[in-house]
Amino acid sequence: MNSQLQRIMQYAADYRLRLILATIYSVLNKLLDIAPPLLIGLAVDTVVDPEASLLSTYGGIEGSSAQLWIIAGLTFIIWGGSRSLSISLRFTGET
Repeated sequence: MNSQLQRIMQYAADYRLRLILATIYSVLNKLLDIAPPLLIGLAVDTVVDPEASLLSTYGGIEGSSAQLWIIAGLTFIIWGGSRSLSISLRFTGET
């Protein structure tokens, strides 16, 4: 291993938990970032052809109204998760 990289790893050892949490938060943040466009696409598919939509095909949920309510609920949950992640990042960043 490169001597400079070894030195950086020695300094980072004291911050191991913070590095792990930062990695986890970063992955969760990206997953929550791509969710809204996916849900919008799912809603469009549901409106255009409710019988061929993902929720109808794999979830067995019939009718566009029920499918749209489920998509709305998922949107609310994801928005809340994104917001709570943002708030928790503010508190974990403080020393």
